[in-house]
Amino acid sequence: GGGGGSAGGGPGPTVPTPAPPPGPPVEPPAPPAPTATVTQDAASTSAPALRVRMLKPKGAKNRRKGRLLLRVRVSDPASVERVEFLVNGRVVRVDRRAPFRKRIAYRAKQRKKLALSVRVVQTSGEVTTETLRRLTVGRRR
Repeated sequence: GGGGGSAGGGPGPTVPTPAPPPGPPVEPPAPPAPTATVTQDAASTSAPALRVRMLKPKGAKNRRKGRLLLRVRVSDPASVERVEFLVNGRVVRVDRRAPFRKRIAYRAKQRKKLALSVRVVQTSGEVTTETLRRLTVGRRR
């Protein structure tokens, strides 16, 4: 038995579609723009800062004369052209190969203070200067 109705396979009632609003035609939204990765030349990118660390000098400090071993660690030795060791602002030794270390001799008739610094010159031309150690050498009176 069947009751009336359109439970079968016939088309249902038609619903009129509303007319578009007056004015300029509405365009569908634009698809999202594709993402692009912009790369720069190696020369124009800023490399991470070179980390420079001067290790504690080795050697006798309580003598009238002696030798001290100055050692420096850098984060990227391949990028370093030279390391200049400075005592009281004057370059006393230059090292061009890792590991960066040099011996310096000192003479002190009385106790005196030395300001030990290191200047690292990279192959790119950048210069990093670090004053890391102050040291007293010579005999006590």
